[in-house]
Amino acid sequence: MEWKDLYNDAFNLLKVTSIRYLSGKPKRLEASQVDKIDEIINKHLHDFCKHRNVTAVQPSFKVTNSEEKQEACIAVYVLGKGQIPLGESPIPLNIGSFPVDIVNGFFVRTNDPYRPKEAHEQEEFLRLGASIGVNKKQSSGTLGAIVEDVNSGTLYALSCNHVLGDAREKEIIHPGLDVYLNYLRYNLNEYKGEITKVLGSTVELPQFPDDILEEPELKEMFSELKAIKETKIASLIPPVSKYTLNQIQSYEGKLENAFGERPRVIAKYLAGVTCNKRMTNGKKHFIDVAIAELEEDEVKKLKAERKVRIIETSHYPSGECLSATAEIKDLFKSGSATGFTQANRLAEEVGNRPTYIRGKGNSRWINVECIQCNETGPAQSDRCELCQPHGWYKRCLCIPEQGGQPFSSKGDSGAVIFEKRRNEPESSGFAIIYGELDTGYHRFAIATPLQFALEALSQEVSANPNSKPCQLKLASEFKVDHHSI
Repeated sequence: MEWKDLYNDAFNLLKVTSIRYLSGKPKRLEASQVDKIDEIINKHLHDFCKHRNVTAVQPSFKVTNSEEKQEACIAVYVLGKGQIPLGESPIPLNIGSFPVDIVNGFFVRTNDPYRPKEAHEQEEFLRLGASIGVNKKQSSGTLGAIVEDVNSGTLYALSCNHVLGDAREKEIIHPGLDVYLNYLRYNLNEYKGEITKVLGSTVELPQFPDDILEEPELKEMFSELKAIKETKIASLIPPVSKYTLNQIQSYEGKLENAFGERPRVIAKYLAGVTCNKRMTNGKKHFIDVAIAELEEDEVKKLKAERKVRIIETSHYPSGECLSATAEIKDLFKSGSATGFTQANRLAEEVGNRPTYIRGKGNSRWINVECIQCNETGPAQSDRCELCQPHGWYKRCLCIPEQGGQPFSSKGDSGAVIFEKRRNEPESSGFAIIYGELDTGYHRFAIATPLQFALEALSQEVSANPNSKPCQLKLASEFKVDHHSI
């Protein structure tokens, strides 16, 4: 059996078990414990690489029979707990002075299409949480923020580098192409379903093969269904109810609008970072972030709104970015896949357990596309840094799900996490999501501190010999130029 089969089995069979907390809530590791365990993990990454089924490592508390204990430990996430790959030895019970706790878990990037949501529909102006993607490429993520270069005043769209970066195409569109096609397919299915309810088997409707992916085929099917509706339903006796007609007309209207308003180009890719980068705290952190310069028309429409808006909430960015080590009680984000989600018990966990995640494209046991060099296959010496046998995403933030509902999911890559303060609509940015870590106890959103993401991007742009010094900050509001009124 190939190890790839175990990965797929683990993905399908993983069951999340709730943890019982003696105090009623998760405990917080002491800062000294975090530093000690973090140092041990970082020094022993080469040892973890000897075990093909290891996927992530983080400081934690020992969990026995689904109950959190008092003992600090090194949590090692694996594919298939209890199964040792052929020719390997078991993972040690202790590393340094800390015990090891083996947990089922694996990392997934968040950039696949989902069912239609508000984030997938075009609005006249850009809103945070909207679907975006590379032009002509069937993948997408989330518009996390609008950022501004303090020195030049230029506005950019912010998301993950694996969402915006492409070797051949610089144009960024809204919504993403896969989301747009998914929107058409979904509404076309519903449209056909409503017509079927009325006509039943008296009229043969066009078939809808699962492999129809291109817009011209979908548009042709829509035209056929619309012609049948107009010739058959209007002449029915007794006439169809107003409710049913409204349902049919609703889907018809959505399809006509979508076919008439294809994804528009909103920006052009400028720069991105996908690597472990040493930050101002002296430690390396994994960064996956990029910016694309907004089109002039998009800038005008944004500024006309005065404030940057976030989908599904009245909160808006304050323009401030929190420290990577800030303790936060309430968080929220708006993502293309899961929309507006929030959590209110994260102060005990966020930023307190720096997690090391093994790059999926870097090892011998799984055959997937690397998020940096776009090559697929086992590790080779001529591939990028993250494809090498010892490639790890270092010191990632883990945001646990709330009440059984995931904080993020596939399609939310690029969504910015904001602090939520009671009775204050202004919200400071905290982190940017780029993946998921599914484990036996939690489903985590994986993120990079926004402070480090903006710092790394500013350095990347400034390093270009053709660019001027760059300093990026979150955009919040745009002042009215009274002289132009």
